[in-house]
Amino acid sequence: MAKAAWDQVPANQKAIAYRAIDKFWKHTGSETSNARVLFRKHATRKGKDETGPATMNMFEARAMKNALCDKLDIPREFFFDLDVQFKQFDFDGDGLLNLDETVKLIKNTLKQRRAASSSDEDSEDDPDQTVQQSTLEERGYIVVRELGRGGQGVMYLANKEQSGGWWMCTASDDKDYCIKFYSKGEANAGGVKELVDEFSRMKQFSNQHVAKTFEAFQDQNYYYLVNEPYMGGDWTKLAHKAHTNGVNMSEKWWRNLFKQTLQGLDYLHRMAQMHCDIKEPNIMTYSTDYESPRAVFIDFGLAQGFASKASGISGTPGYIPPETWETQTWFPLGDIFSLGVVFFQMLSGRVPSSDGAKRGIFQEGAKDVMDVGRVTLQAQPPWQQFPMVWRPLANMINNMLAKQSEQRPRATQLLQDPWLSSRSDLELPKSNLAAMVSGSSAAFFRSELINALCKQCTLRDLRELDRILANDSRAPGGWPMQGVPANVFIQRLQQLGLERSIIDDFIGTQGNRGMILYSSLLQEVVKEKEIRSDQLVTNLFNEMDWDDSGYLSPSEIRSMLESDAFECDYEDVDAVLQDMDLNRDGYVSYEEMKRTVMEDGRIACKDVADRGEKPTKFWFKGLF
Repeated sequence: MAKAAWDQVPANQKAIAYRAIDKFWKHTGSETSNARVLFRKHATRKGKDETGPATMNMFEARAMKNALCDKLDIPREFFFDLDVQFKQFDFDGDGLLNLDETVKLIKNTLKQRRAASSSDEDSEDDPDQTVQQSTLEERGYIVVRELGRGGQGVMYLANKEQSGGWWMCTASDDKDYCIKFYSKGEANAGGVKELVDEFSRMKQFSNQHVAKTFEAFQDQNYYYLVNEPYMGGDWTKLAHKAHTNGVNMSEKWWRNLFKQTLQGLDYLHRMAQMHCDIKEPNIMTYSTDYESPRAVFIDFGLAQGFASKASGISGTPGYIPPETWETQTWFPLGDIFSLGVVFFQMLSGRVPSSDGAKRGIFQEGAKDVMDVGRVTLQAQPPWQQFPMVWRPLANMINNMLAKQSEQRPRATQLLQDPWLSSRSDLELPKSNLAAMVSGSSAAFFRSELINALCKQCTLRDLRELDRILANDSRAPGGWPMQGVPANVFIQRLQQLGLERSIIDDFIGTQGNRGMILYSSLLQEVVKEKEIRSDQLVTNLFNEMDWDDSGYLSPSEIRSMLESDAFECDYEDVDAVLQDMDLNRDGYVSYEEMKRTVMEDGRIACKDVADRGEKPTKFWFKGLF
């Protein structure tokens, strides 16, 4: 049934349908839910051998859909794309759905229809309320450093204290965590429902190659997912770290890693879960044991709600499969294509860089995001850059990158590929090894420099550095140059207190004849510093706002600005306060306080703030 039929349904009937699915949403996990009861009624087949778990074919799915619509009293046009949804959740490609796949299909349809509605006025439940409100401080988490970043957010290493409150003496439980920050400002429509639903599933997953999630919570600006720590970093930096630790990245070493990712993807697909955003930053290394590394997928299933979109398509251009560019829909075999891109790029040294200097195999030559889709549909991978001495692997990857999805093997089939059971252990050609390590080292040292700048500088410092470098980049005649000379770049960063070795390591990976193209680097640093500063400001405000009113008095704001959490000169505090608009009761809202101090930019690093003098709470607030 075409979407046009649903578009013709009167608005009042749609509103009734939305109210019905909001009620239905609460109970889809119950064994007595309509979805499960109707599945058991209509799923008469027992799989290929007639003895396995109950399954449902397309004919039975249509009958169940009609019965469900009648049960909920919603128009049958609601499931206008059942044929597409059925194909999406037929993870083994046998033309049948099991119970878990069927329930997942129904929930996915509900999310899509509800997110596409023009308003949530009729929603009886706000899914956002199911994610607990809490700050990192209240949960006892102390952010240590960045571990990796992707299109959906930034992952940080954190320690956990036994009790919350930064003014209290607390002891660490000596346990590390990875916390993924998802910006609410970057969530797409339906992103909250996606997060809530996928978190409930992530807690149920149990596989050593799939991220283990412990809890989720939110504050004013972010959702947080707390995972196991993955100390080895993401795959953009893997080759550098392995090479630095003297690891021989031979065929056997890569075979072990690639097999692990296929095992993790096979597990996700058997759990009726697509990833939808497989790329190097979303594959982590569990520990720093690079001799025997363990690969772990992160961010599975969250692309639909949080990843940046190109023409309505979720995922990362360059990894999105051809059929998704054509239909704007993800299917399980799309994950196979994305993983094939990762395999190819890792071995050919073509992992894209965050500054755009190096592009992926289906990004090269594209003029814009939509042009990446054209290249993906038409271009073949640059096999001349692949280590063809590993021809059996090349054959496997070639199958994974088939333009027609039905020609791609599934994860279960790939695990039987001859290359994965081979005992061959050929060395990687020197040219491939050099390209791989060079690109990975560039990503690593860029990340190290970003971390150093974030620790050493305030937002104001970084904005001023950007202004100074822009002035330095002008030739004597006033004409702008592409960058600044390396010696000028070194001088400016050393003036900020950065170690020369960190600067030299970064410059050594640039390869641009003594000119440093700083613009994208500074943009990335400022964005990262804004995230870290935002976190500190949010935690400070929440600690001071003991009655959760959302407001602080000017005296409390002054105490905050005069503490070591800020680097304001004493005489500047009044000027900052004067920039804040007070409400009619003379208090400052969280939004107004954050706007002002972020614009001012003199927010200290969190470790400095934690060690220094803390702002004084005014406990009498609200009593008079």
